[in-house]
Amino acid sequence: DIEMLAREGIVIERYFDTLRLARAIDDGNAKNYKQEYLREYYDLRVENATAHDALGDVRVLEALFEKLSQIVREKDASADVIASFWKIMEEPIIYKKMTFGKYRGRDLAEVASEDPGYLEWLLAQKRDGEMRGDDGDWVHTINYHLGKEE
Repeated sequence: DIEMLAREGIVIERYFDTLRLARAIDDGNAKNYKQEYLREYYDLRVENATAHDALGDVRVLEALFEKLSQIVREKDASADVIASFWKIMEEPIIYKKMTFGKYRGRDLAEVASEDPGYLEWLLAQKRDGEMRGDDGDWVHTINYHLGKEE
């Protein structure tokens, strides 16, 4: 939605990306981080929230934001949730599972152990290609799982 707003001339410079937050906060059990899946995964009961309806999406995002805040507080009761969220937004995250390719759904630690060559190949693809979206996080993640310094 940030890109859609930018096309309309509304530039949002700082924001929380619930997809990124969910990936960083989740314990690795979620199979998907799309909004509708997370709604089911976290059992978010949101009234008047039709999928792909702007107001419905906002209601689900609000419930998801609250759920992720709750998870952070459960892990550390003294945590400053907003500061924790900004840290996630500003620093690279480490993915726990492959989200694409032949190892989709597999734990990255297992892939690194069983087929480090695949991760080396993927690392070269991410580094040598045009960096997009979450590629920086993928480079960080692969280096982490291969035990390399960045």
